[in-house]
Amino acid sequence: MHIALFGGSFDPPHSSHVKIAHEVLKDLPEMDEVWFVPDNLHHWKPLVAPAQDRLAMVRLLEDGNIKASDIAIQRGGKTYTIAVVRQLQDTTHNTYVWVCGADQLMDFRRWHDFAELEERIRFIIYPRIGYTIPDILPKNFQLMTPNDFIATDDSSTEIRERVKQGLPIKHLVPERVEEYILKKGLYK
Repeated sequence: MHIALFGGSFDPPHSSHVKIAHEVLKDLPEMDEVWFVPDNLHHWKPLVAPAQDRLAMVRLLEDGNIKASDIAIQRGGKTYTIAVVRQLQDTTHNTYVWVCGADQLMDFRRWHDFAELEERIRFIIYPRIGYTIPDILPKNFQLMTPNDFIATDDSSTEIRERVKQGLPIKHLVPERVEEYILKKGLYK
C-alpha cells in the first residue's frame, strides 16, 4: 500500500486537516490511504490536550481511506518523525510519504535526524497562508499545488483560544470534534 502520513499535534484537529487529507487522496492517485499521526509529546512546543484525547479526536475524522494511527503515542516519550518512519519502514511493506504544512519548512533543519529523514521519505508540503515557499525545496520535498486547493490559515491555537473565550468553533472543526471538545471540557 501507499500511505500518506499526516503528522502533527492535532491539538485539536480542524476542518482544514480533513480537507488536506482529501486533497492528498485526490491529487496523489497512488496514495491508498492517509493516516493522521498525532504526536505523543512534541519536542519543542507544549501540547495542551492529553495524547489520548487528541487521538480520540483524530479517530472521529476516520472515513474510508482516512485513518488514525497511534504509532507515535504508543512509542511514548517525545515524538520524533524519524523514529516513526524507521519503525513503519522496518516493520511493514508499505510505501510512505510525509504530509506537512509550509510552516514546517522553516523548522525542518531542527527535526531530529533531518538528513536521514530526507533520504528515507518523500515530503508532500501543503501551502499555508502567511508562509512563503522557497524557490528551491530540499531533496525529496514536493509542493502540493492542485488547482482547486486553497491555502488556509486555520490554526489549532486559534481554536483553543476561541474555546477558552467561550466563542463558537463550529465553522473551524468537524461537528464530532466540537462535540468531543465540549463534552470533555478541553481547552477551557
